[in-house]
Amino acid sequence: MQKLFLSCRMKCSKCIKTKTERASAAEFCALDWHDVSLAELDWNDRFDLVLANMTPAVDSADSFLKLSEASRNWCLVVKPTRRSNAVLDRLTELLGIEPDSKSLDETLLYSFELLWLYGRKPKIEYEEQCWENSWQLDEALREYTLRLSASHALAPAQKEAVAEFLRSVSADGIVKETTHTTIAAIFWQV
Repeated sequence: MQKLFLSCRMKCSKCIKTKTERASAAEFCALDWHDVSLAELDWNDRFDLVLANMTPAVDSADSFLKLSEASRNWCLVVKPTRRSNAVLDRLTELLGIEPDSKSLDETLLYSFELLWLYGRKPKIEYEEQCWENSWQLDEALREYTLRLSASHALAPAQKEAVAEFLRSVSADGIVKETTHTTIAAIFWQV
């Protein structure tokens, strides 16, 4: 289930904590964005700003356009593009599978095109980022297997190749990775 956290100013049966517990007027809800009925929740044109930040919950034209339907003013989507990862790139090459980074770039293009065709005038800004992570070998195996399995069905022999590769690049049971990416922010007024 892909969850979306919303800040709203209304009572919601799925809201987390009460306003008094947080000393805030905002309420936060955790919902499956794919299943959310904006009409049932009275969320059409409800929010001043709708933000989807680095979330896989917005993965189709319908889930993307739903952002505009919930907003009465602005929408902002932040996603990585042009990602390279030293470990993941070597794994995809070793396994002979297509890297998933192409879909990240295409998502940005499709988003712009969709908004333009719907009469919006989207703006895009970019920021270069570099992330460094260290994983215990068993965590790295779980993480990379999940990442690769998200876009490819891995055979048992491929899973073993992943484990063997990670063991070979680990130092003292730690796998270090460096990711270079361009974070793109696309925003538009409704």
